[in-house]
Amino acid sequence: MTELVVIGAGVAGLVCAALARAQGASVTVIEAGPTAGGLWKSTAVEFGGRSHKLDAGLRLPVLSGTKSIDDAIFHRPDFKFSWVYYDGWPRESAITADSFNSESSCLDTTVLGTRLNVALDEMRATRPVENADNAEDYSLNWFGPTLTNGLVRDAVLGLFETELPELAPNAVKWFLPRRMIAGDHQATSILLNDEALAGRIAHARYSDLPKNSARQFLRPQGGGISTWINALQQSLAADGVTFLFNDAVQEIHRAPVTQRLERIVLRSGEVIRPAGVISTIAPALVARAMGVSPGTMPRFRHLQISHALVDRPVSHQAEYALNFNRHPAFFRAIFHDNIGDVAADSHIITFEHLVDELLPADLAGAALDECKRCGIIDARATVLGSHSDLYRNIIPVPTVDYGKATAQLKRDTLELIPNLRFVGRSAGTPFLDGIIQEAALAIKTTIGAEDYA
Repeated sequence: MTELVVIGAGVAGLVCAALARAQGASVTVIEAGPTAGGLWKSTAVEFGGRSHKLDAGLRLPVLSGTKSIDDAIFHRPDFKFSWVYYDGWPRESAITADSFNSESSCLDTTVLGTRLNVALDEMRATRPVENADNAEDYSLNWFGPTLTNGLVRDAVLGLFETELPELAPNAVKWFLPRRMIAGDHQATSILLNDEALAGRIAHARYSDLPKNSARQFLRPQGGGISTWINALQQSLAADGVTFLFNDAVQEIHRAPVTQRLERIVLRSGEVIRPAGVISTIAPALVARAMGVSPGTMPRFRHLQISHALVDRPVSHQAEYALNFNRHPAFFRAIFHDNIGDVAADSHIITFEHLVDELLPADLAGAALDECKRCGIIDARATVLGSHSDLYRNIIPVPTVDYGKATAQLKRDTLELIPNLRFVGRSAGTPFLDGIIQEAALAIKTTIGAEDYA
């Protein structure tokens, strides 16, 4: 019997496999695609006769702080590469209403001008709640009406092309920072002591961020994020983890009395009898394999990654930027000049775009135009070369209807299965540090593993 089956070999699936194997479990990972890692991958891109390993967007590992967990995931003895450790927080930035703030990735509400005081008074009058029914209610409770009906709505429309009342609260919670820029360093110092605004004001300068509260971010010394992903998959395979690539779950069968998952039939016809199952794919897809109607299926947007070689460096120190404009040419940018992961004379910017079926003809060019307009790069900059990859049906749109249907599905069926757990986006956890914690708990509850020390 296979002790643990992990459905999906993206970064969440690899983390689950690593932690389960560290506990001595027999592990099988099922992956519909040909390789591990999902979007945690690097692509070899040719610019000007030179090859660069560029990640498919922003992929930044972070340690959990628990040695046994971090050793199993990041510091395996057969790894043959080195890590670069960040000293404090990464340098993040943001565009708000065409205004570039190179010091912070938070909404820069100073663009409101005289309306900022109104917004602050509204926030002081609210009492944030976590059980809002939709993204609009959540945002009104956290940011107040002026920001909700302006900057927050614009940012979410740029991401999902869907209005706030139709979206679940995590459309704001996951994709917008909870804190906001509300003034310069002096004004921020005062606002940070305002109890009515607790947890909602961001530091105005990167240098103000307390280093001792930063999580430990890291990246491979060279070769992009695939250096780690490939090494982790190969290390796990050498340690006895079975990877079934180019296969998928077709049927899942439950025991009639205990409701435990007892048999998985793959598309290839192979049958696996697991003691426990961890899924990193959507609950609706698991339910469908069990012969249960999933109700509402998710609606997806495509992710396009554009790498642009430009003729000059950026004039700031930010490594990444979030774009909160209403109809952005990109929603996130990576400035390789400031990361130091490409040759010093190769000025490359990577853009992440959320798109539907109709793609603009030149996304890299449109993104660079937006960077010029916002002051990220010199207005005379030109694109010397670009490379784009389209990943279809990657980002589910978190609608209220889908959220309610999934919650109902979990209550009626999935939560009654004692040896099934979900990890990653399928469980509502999009970030790696949360995924690691969730994976450790899922392994403990599915196969009875011990706590990590």
